[in-house]
Amino acid sequence: SVKDITFQPDDQLTIVVSCKEPELAALFNLGRAQNRLGNNVKGSSSMNNNGEISAYTVDSEGNIDFPYLGAIQVADKTKQQVAADIKRRLVDSGQISNPVVTVEFANLSYSILGEVKSAGRYAITRNKMTLLDAISEAGDLNITGKRDSIFVIREEGGVRTTYAVDIRSREFFDSPVYYVKQNDVIYVRPNQMRANQSTLND
Repeated sequence: SVKDITFQPDDQLTIVVSCKEPELAALFNLGRAQNRLGNNVKGSSSMNNNGEISAYTVDSEGNIDFPYLGAIQVADKTKQQVAADIKRRLVDSGQISNPVVTVEFANLSYSILGEVKSAGRYAITRNKMTLLDAISEAGDLNITGKRDSIFVIREEGGVRTTYAVDIRSREFFDSPVYYVKQNDVIYVRPNQMRANQSTLND
């Protein structure tokens, strides 16, 4: 089964609580915000509510500090699971009877380098993004990019692993990197023609 992206330490997320009493909901929404994605991340959008909601940063223990509720574990949870957990806690605590809780990614991104039209760092804005989606965001592969030798560097639990994939193969669909995760680095190698040109130019 396909797994949605889950939050990890140092990730940032926005949480918006809404209810029939706006003054009550405001107690649970961070008051000011800066766009922490940075201008160098492509495909990023402004914060919710026109930038009025600030982002929470997941600490090294996998928690965020939520107003009135305190520490809430979010690591290894999807944004839907975090939203459901906060909604339950708000109701159980008697704070709000029928809240709507919306959780969104605030700084999740991947980097793509090498033989693509527009290398750079791109925002992850949805639960599932395939490697093909990621390449498409970067304007597709150059004609000199190797389809059978694309590297994905991924760090999980402090361990960095490099995967080599052939996007033309059937096995690619079962690869651990078929779906992109936050902070992945994708490198598209040049084919021999491009490598030879580079050597000549040097």
